[in-house]
Amino acid sequence: MTSIARRALTIVRQGADTAECRAVGHAAMLLDLSCKTVAVEQLADYAAALRSGAALPVGSVEFVRAAMDVAGVREPDWSHYPKQLDWMLRREVRLSTAGRVLGRFFVKPVKTKLWNGFVFDTMGDPDLLDQHDREQYDAFMAVDPDEPVWTSEPTRFLCEWRHYVCRGKFMGSTRYDPDGAEDAPLPDLTDIDEALRCMVEVCGPEITCALDVGVIEGGETALVEATDGWAIGLYSGALKSTQYLDVLATRWEQIIGTAGADGGAPC
Repeated sequence: MTSIARRALTIVRQGADTAECRAVGHAAMLLDLSCKTVAVEQLADYAAALRSGAALPVGSVEFVRAAMDVAGVREPDWSHYPKQLDWMLRREVRLSTAGRVLGRFFVKPVKTKLWNGFVFDTMGDPDLLDQHDREQYDAFMAVDPDEPVWTSEPTRFLCEWRHYVCRGKFMGSTRYDPDGAEDAPLPDLTDIDEALRCMVEVCGPEITCALDVGVIEGGETALVEATDGWAIGLYSGALKSTQYLDVLATRWEQIIGTAGADGGAPC
């Protein structure tokens, strides 16, 4: 485990009803660490501990973002489509604003998790969307027209895999798309290794993140997105609970500046 997890670390957990929080609770039990269930409104009680690294926030993006506010640390800059991985996109991704999206595009916010990416169609009927896409549609329509967004042509992925990275090394991976065919081709490991090499070259050897990759029609391995290490969930079969805690603890150390790394470096 990281040094932060070897200390008398208190895990400030949003709840116990998600795979992530259950896994971290299990890891805390194995490592004899304190694990407390805390509401967002109670985070202020842990401000000093969060700021010093004596407490680690675990929960939703909104929960960890609130912990950053309480700790007085800046949310790191991050790009879901790093320039160094342009070669792996296999599609054109453009930077735009919410109010300028006209037509049928896959739309994703630049800011982490304002909403999930979805296919927006100017001429489509929102009442015909499924529950997930309707929720994303409503969130998209509610943002300021000047909110930065990524747009791209809708792309069909035959499979999608998440690869967890901690300190520049792969920790584990798993397939997470629920509807893909069981016999879908596997992503090219050579491309995935090259993607990590590119990330390390630009972001440094301590890079802690998730690389989501998949295979598109035509057989090419393509980047779905890269996600900062504080904002990743845990998919079944990817990591041991202690490994997942290691990823979260490492990234929190970097963000608060106790790991000797620039947690705010844009990647």
